Amino acid sequence: MDCRQHLRQATATMHQQVDRAFSAFQLTEAAGYRGFLCAHARVLLPLEQLLDEAEAAQLLADWPQRRRSAALRADLADLAVMPPPALVIDRPADESALWGLLYVLEGSRLGGRVLAERVRRADPDQPLRYLSHAMRRRCGPVFWKACSAAPRPATWRACRPPQSPCSPASPRPPARNRRARRRQRLWDANKVSS
Repeated sequence: MDCRQHLRQATATMHQQVDRAFSAFQLTEAAGYRGFLCAHARVLLPLEQLLDEAEAAQLLADWPQRRRSAALRADLADLAVMPPPALVIDRPADESALWGLLYVLEGSRLGGRVLAERVRRADPDQPLRYLSHAMRRRCGPVFWKACSAAPRPATWRACRPPQSPCSPASPRPPARNRRARRRQRLWDANKVSS
């Protein structure tokens, strides 16, 4: 299992929790969009600073181009909103933790493309530098290549997630709707071909 696959498995539950929490913000309304940007600022600003201090550029050469703090601050300034107090985030314990943080930020950056379109359709005058960062700087493939090529640290054994009901070692649960049935057919076809 490469770094990318491991990180996807290890963070799946947390990813769902974050998606649920941020889906409460109504991005199509001005107040909801401001709240969303403030919530992201509480985490992103200290997290990027922490990654700078941990020399993330040694793992990912184009880390400086991936940083979105300036874009987020500019969007907040356009909306006349001061950045909220930053959360206190512990320094990453090792290289595995650094890759985990970089992975989460990359997923957020790429997911911003979808959200930017939603905001743009609702109000084309909203500032979108932060959410559209992935559209302006196409560096996703570089990240995934570097992540997949990263050596597997020994600490991964300690944080390997438990088998989920949907893991390849167990059968996929029955599909409940059309989209899920399609995913199940693709899953089953992929199991047969591998």
